[in-house]
Amino acid sequence: MFDLDRYMIPFWEGDVVEDEACFVMEDEDGCVIPVSLLYKPDKVLKVTDYTLTVTYEEGKDYMVEDGKIIIIPEGRIPVMKSKDFFLEEKVEGKSFMRRNGKFLAFAEWVLMYPYQIAVTYEHSEKWERYIPESKGAVLTNFIKKLENREPVKILVFGDSISAGANATSLKADMLPGLPMWDALLVRELKKKYGYDDIEIVNTSVGGKASGWGVETVEDNAVRYNADLAIIGFGMNNSGTPLPDFKKDIEDICKALRKGKSDTDIVLLATMVPNKLLAGFWGNQMYQQYVLNEIAEDFDNMVVCNMTEYHKAMLETKKFEDMTGNNVNHPNDFLIRGYAQCLYKTLEK
Repeated sequence: MFDLDRYMIPFWEGDVVEDEACFVMEDEDGCVIPVSLLYKPDKVLKVTDYTLTVTYEEGKDYMVEDGKIIIIPEGRIPVMKSKDFFLEEKVEGKSFMRRNGKFLAFAEWVLMYPYQIAVTYEHSEKWERYIPESKGAVLTNFIKKLENREPVKILVFGDSISAGANATSLKADMLPGLPMWDALLVRELKKKYGYDDIEIVNTSVGGKASGWGVETVEDNAVRYNADLAIIGFGMNNSGTPLPDFKKDIEDICKALRKGKSDTDIVLLATMVPNKLLAGFWGNQMYQQYVLNEIAEDFDNMVVCNMTEYHKAMLETKKFEDMTGNNVNHPNDFLIRGYAQCLYKTLEK
């Protein structure tokens, strides 16, 4: 159904993008909005539904004009109606307030995916946006163990994004079943270093912020004696003053190092949330700078900057193209982006 080798080719490399997700919806006048991609396509090779099992036909379901995918209204591609997306009134459990006082539809998995298509295409454009940095040379303890093919343990400790939401593999009856980003990362490391004794432990919990991380660090992090710890808080800290957020992350890191002094650490700067929503859009854009300050003060610690990578993709794509819940979770496509960003960060 999908090829994980091709899925892990970074979006900033190559001349083919595989199964790029795009959300299809109407504007307020009832016209279907043309679909933009990361690059201007030279040739569209395939367009499917989000399950990758239904293939749409050019000329019947869609057209390609001026570098955009034009949805043919009479075709088979589902289109989200504007009135079902931008809500005038609150729907309990299925909406969040927008910054303009009205409401936006919300649901995990079932709202966004059915209206997302997957586009595979060739392009000749070059990526001239942010590219994650290779920082593995700083993580000397962990990388040396990988190079020596020693048993290693990776800990992931954070919020719902770190827990894998909204990977389709977490919903038993949902296709295509893409693994969580931590599994994608470990798969790539096993391939690169040529052995299987790379263990992943993920103690992340949805809805949690950095303060919870401090409170539970002993049980959820320290006791695992990880060789590499990926700390992924921030999305739920939108209203946390940056100095307080910084102290929380520092306290988590100090506790990890007290438990095992040679634990290398990756601080994962979060994707950005839906900027339309009150209460979600906050200081996430600026947390990366605090994390950089922390990493400068600790040995064997780096920042994986998913914030800037997500922002780079948002230069040509909509937030709705890359979310699984319309609020603050990545879909399968952006989960691939997370795995790519982390793998690049661990590159020596």
